[in-house]
Amino acid sequence: MKPKTKLQKRVAELSRKLNKISEPQKRWALGNCFDPTGYVRSKTIWCLECGNTFEHENGRLNAQLLGVVCPGCGKELKTVTSRRLKYEASEYYTIVTTSQEFQVLRHFVVSKKCRVGSPAVFEINEAVQNWFAPDGKRVNMSRTAILSIYYDSWNWRSDMEVRGKSAVYLKYNVFANYVYPRIKVTDILKRNGFNGDFHGIMPQQLFTSLLQSSRMETLIKAKQYGLLKLFAKEHASDADIERYWQSIKICIRNNYIVEDGSIWRDYVNLLLFFNKDINNAKYVCPADLKQAHDRYVEKKHKVDEKRALEEKKKKALEENEQFLKLKGKYIGIAFSDGNIDVKVLDNVLEYVFEGEKLNHCVYVSDYHLKPNSLILSARIAGKPVETIEISLKDFSILQCRGHNNQTTEYHSQIKELVNRNIHLIRERKLMKGA
Repeated sequence: MKPKTKLQKRVAELSRKLNKISEPQKRWALGNCFDPTGYVRSKTIWCLECGNTFEHENGRLNAQLLGVVCPGCGKELKTVTSRRLKYEASEYYTIVTTSQEFQVLRHFVVSKKCRVGSPAVFEINEAVQNWFAPDGKRVNMSRTAILSIYYDSWNWRSDMEVRGKSAVYLKYNVFANYVYPRIKVTDILKRNGFNGDFHGIMPQQLFTSLLQSSRMETLIKAKQYGLLKLFAKEHASDADIERYWQSIKICIRNNYIVEDGSIWRDYVNLLLFFNKDINNAKYVCPADLKQAHDRYVEKKHKVDEKRALEEKKKKALEENEQFLKLKGKYIGIAFSDGNIDVKVLDNVLEYVFEGEKLNHCVYVSDYHLKPNSLILSARIAGKPVETIEISLKDFSILQCRGHNNQTTEYHSQIKELVNRNIHLIRERKLMKGA
């Protein structure tokens, strides 16, 4: 698109004046973006670098395990078992530089094409430029894409033009595996704490954060890289960070380095949930962050379980009237062999407790509202052992399950006891009014 704003016009003008990629920059890309590789066949090895084919002297297995040196070009080859006759690959390669007051990321696609008998052919084409003004505003320049849904289908014959935000905006956020080590950085970024290390953060995210957020500047200068990485990846503003800022300052004052920003933030959120003092180093600077985090996660889990149980109880009371209409005639049925007691679950709360004790879905799957089945509980000394579902159509046992839906050592005994007394259920169903 044509540049519209003053900023876009200035970037477009400066982009045209950028130097072409230099010979040292090309050599670094060609020497680092691809491993020298040899394809191992049954008797020969094809060197993808020079195209030479040669026999492996020490056997195929040694070649695969130890690699080989090509007698043609002298390069040490990483070996791969393959019968292919040609090979193509591409990698992104980024040069970090400056132009006037702008920080610039120049993203190139390095392509390698290989064919048996011919030396590898390399191409380096520039695809995208990210320009960052001193205030953090960003302008993207790129070539057009042949198919916009694909990340790297660039039309190398097209011009480098200003690109607006669109559904494919992320295609301009290139995170290259290879970055030219000799970088140029604006004085503002140096002042704001950038020293050449991206700390695993996309350059676009890090530069924007350091140019727009004083909080992020503080984090990088305090070497709080775990928190820096967390907030940069989330494009967090100062307002987003403010919730945790007092706790972060306590960490900085106590020389407490947060290695895992995500775990630490989750932990602070848990402290807030339990009304702990997040301005106290005792809480926000734990000696073992993971252990402290996991302890509070377990506490929160218990609270959530208790709340969920209360909700189930409330819902159970509301559903009990409907349950009684469906299963009321079976209430009170119980029998025993002297060791195992079996009873019909008499109300919806009993379904809740049965499911909680045996950790299965007898309540959450609404078995209490199924018109053609009846649920019984087999117990020993008053404790649930297995839950039994009976068909009210043919009075067969549909299922009989213990804790975690497993069977128990009493499984056969329980089924035999139920079958011996199934007539009690049949008789209730045949009662007048059934």
